[in-house]
Amino acid sequence: MLKVMPITGTLLAMLVAAPGAVGQVTSSQDTAKSPWPTVNRGTTFGDGVSADSSFIRQAIRGNYTEVALGRLAGSRASNSEVKDFAERMVEDHNSMNKEWIDLAQDNDMKVTMDFGEPGRQAIDRLEKLSGTAFDQAYMSEMIREHEQDLSAFQRMATSARSSQVQQLASSGASTIRQHLTAAQQVGSRVGVSSTAGRAGGVPLPSDNANDRNESKALEAGDRKFVQNVLQDHLMHIRLAERAKREANDQETRRLAERLEKDFTQWQERWENLAARHDLKAPSHLGQLHAKKIEILEETSKGDYDRMYASIVASHLESVVPYFQKEGQAVGAADVRRLVDDELPMIRENLAKAERLMGLAKDEDRQKSSDRK
Repeated sequence: MLKVMPITGTLLAMLVAAPGAVGQVTSSQDTAKSPWPTVNRGTTFGDGVSADSSFIRQAIRGNYTEVALGRLAGSRASNSEVKDFAERMVEDHNSMNKEWIDLAQDNDMKVTMDFGEPGRQAIDRLEKLSGTAFDQAYMSEMIREHEQDLSAFQRMATSARSSQVQQLASSGASTIRQHLTAAQQVGSRVGVSSTAGRAGGVPLPSDNANDRNESKALEAGDRKFVQNVLQDHLMHIRLAERAKREANDQETRRLAERLEKDFTQWQERWENLAARHDLKAPSHLGQLHAKKIEILEETSKGDYDRMYASIVASHLESVVPYFQKEGQAVGAADVRRLVDDELPMIRENLAKAERLMGLAKDEDRQKSSDRK
């Protein structure tokens, strides 16, 4: 049985190097990592615990991050109440993580410690602070994270496919609600607003006026662009989840695994950007995106790999000019930066999908020649 070890460092590299610091459940399945706060990715297809695997991974990742930040606060915080709160986070989230990892282990899921991009960024930013500045930044982060987690756990307590996941999510929501109340109370005593977390996490000093204004609400056109990106990413994640199970060829399954990993990572970054601008991430697909999944569901076994590659390639081909034109036309500087950062990933996966389509055509030509 896996033992959840206390996290003894802050940076992921340090944690991986520390004996006993990495918790892992071995399996050859389920290698994708999913971010907070979207929780419905794993519940569209399949049934039972496996259908909720994305949420299980999210819960484990969130617990690891809470423990790491709590350990850091134990050495950096100056306020005794902040230290006491951090100690409670380490204890409670280690205990919660034990339950989630046991569930993962019982269902042959592989879960390796990974904070995700927001978690790593929060740890890196907080490491640069100390004293009162640390106290305020840490409590702001705690309010933000527990607001997001409470919403996610409450949804999964009723929408999870597995009764085991529903039960853990329900008990977890009760604990997280207590944490949020405590975070708001302690935060108010060190000068942090009870709604500070909604501004997007750990604050950093900045002399750049554009940076200071990036937490403001987006213009209507910019909001629509971000929502479209979030919908696109969610569609690719769900397509990939299905293709990993249904594809005939190993090459197709590898593409699906790569796309699921890439788009869950980028979805996390876009969701955090949306949160900074007080924009709610969509949990359901629109009609056009849902139609692509429906087409793949109805595709025959023999044509499955070709159809998946075709859907991916045609969609990514349209995304490249969309990012280049509409993405660079948005007013928010942080949105434009994220567009620039993501474009290379989109182009790379477009090339992979087009290559897979080419292989399928070559195979068809060979089969046709053999019949003659």
